[in-house]
Amino acid sequence: MGCKTQASAALFLTLNLLLFFAMSTCTTLPTCSIGAPSLSVCSDVLGILIAIPPHPCCSLIDGLDDIEASVCLCNAIKATVAGINLNLTAPVSLILTTCKKKLPSGYQCTV
Repeated sequence: MGCKTQASAALFLTLNLLLFFAMSTCTTLPTCSIGAPSLSVCSDVLGILIAIPPHPCCSLIDGLDDIEASVCLCNAIKATVAGINLNLTAPVSLILTTCKKKLPSGYQCTV
């Protein structure tokens, strides 16, 4: 009886560990690997945003995947409009499109 109990406990612990690691990788939030000062050229959405390539941002976000680029741009723009409630998805999308990237489906950038 002792062997069955130990085997059941080992199986239970193994399954718990597998589920824990699976869930922890699924809930990882995208972050920006570019420092905020570098992204200041991306944040002028309240002024005139010239959407003619090459936008100064494009070289900064070139090596990023679409979701990380979206997060970086959103964070950069949020820093300039602090305290104002805005939906910033359109400006982020405009810059991404200019830089030949896509806004991830369902992504929203709001303050």
